[in-house]
Amino acid sequence: MIKGETVLSRDKQGSDECTLCRVVDSGRAKDRPFYDTHLFSTKSFVVIPAVGPVNVGHVMVVSREHVPNFACLSRHQREEYEDLLRSICEDPSHGLSDVLEAEHGGAEGERGGACITHVHVNLIPNSGSFYDMLQGRLRQQSVDHSLTTLEPSAAPYVLLRNSHDVRLHSAKNAPSQLIRRILFEKLGRDDWDWAAFPQLDVVTSTIRLWRHSVDT
Repeated sequence: MIKGETVLSRDKQGSDECTLCRVVDSGRAKDRPFYDTHLFSTKSFVVIPAVGPVNVGHVMVVSREHVPNFACLSRHQREEYEDLLRSICEDPSHGLSDVLEAEHGGAEGERGGACITHVHVNLIPNSGSFYDMLQGRLRQQSVDHSLTTLEPSAAPYVLLRNSHDVRLHSAKNAPSQLIRRILFEKLGRDDWDWAAFPQLDVVTSTIRLWRHSVDT
């Protein structure tokens, strides 16, 4: 970790202390560190760079409301998320091609591998082929590609989706950052822990990529 930098806490829970609640709070803009830059926003969501990114362009979609997982979002919020996803992925200047959507869907008292129990879906570029990377490792649950059948009772879960397929796995007692552990294993890398390897230079490149798309 870079000296003097404080990366997102993975320990604080509850809406009064939640790190991601603070990140999406527009009133805290002047105190926000650069790695929490708001790249894009809608009524219900904010897009921020991912700390410890897999590659340039790796971002997270974070809910403004303190909700534990995507399955607990309302129908209107889910529709808004899908519109957001299409909007940013169809713009080639954001570098979001062949995206893997990845979420640890935590629940009360059971994080399911999440560091923070607050909706944050990772959008990882050039990684769509890894949607089935947990096949045989965790029990699979049924879900449709549109996620309309994703119910809160599925939590804790791991959700992996690309443009044409989806996998939902039960994640009770899953180790922290399981998605990252397995993905980095597939990539032949060992820097899976975002807190230990924040990759702030790559974060900076992602912010520049988005700012360039706005400037042009």
